[in-house]
Amino acid sequence: MSLKLKIRLSILVMLTLLLGLGGYTILTIQQLNVGTRSIQRANFRSVEYGEQMLRALEQLQDQPAATAPLAQLRRALTREAANITEAGELELVDTLTQQVAEYQRLVDDRAPTPQQLAKLRQLRAETHRMMRLNAASFNAQTARTALAAGRARHTVLLLLLLSTAVGLGLIVRLPRVVLRPYAVCGPMWKTWPAPAPPPAFPLPKTTR
Repeated sequence: MSLKLKIRLSILVMLTLLLGLGGYTILTIQQLNVGTRSIQRANFRSVEYGEQMLRALEQLQDQPAATAPLAQLRRALTREAANITEAGELELVDTLTQQVAEYQRLVDDRAPTPQQLAKLRQLRAETHRMMRLNAASFNAQTARTALAAGRARHTVLLLLLLSTAVGLGLIVRLPRVVLRPYAVCGPMWKTWPAPAPPPAFPLPKTTR
């Protein structure tokens, strides 16, 4: 293998390791950023919709026949239905939708107040279940993200150590490879016979 090829291969190895390390780091950060943000944002919105529903239920607790809180409850429930992200969340939303319809019938039929309040308690309990589901998913996603970040950090550290080891190896070996021809030829130059002095020719005499 020629000296030029050895130098090129050494530089290529270092460049490959550096590009691999940088590419892996960027890809991992992007995946963690995009995946975590989308899911956690959806969970946060579901919890926010649940809080809006609870505020509407508190107002209905004081005025069971009020139309504005009931409309607010329906709007928040409709937004939550379009933000389903977790297993079992759709069933909870369907249950809440059915219970809101039943509560509307109780209000329209002017059912006794204790029946209306009992239905409101059911709605509040299901709303809390929906919020706990999304809060648990948010915490689990945060824990998974932290675990993935720890694994990525270990992988990056391993690649960094590998790159450092290869770089140190090149620092030690490359000068030897470059200087090896001179080390071999140096003693030969010292033992090479000195060139003979040029022959002396008599200078011609000049006449005045």
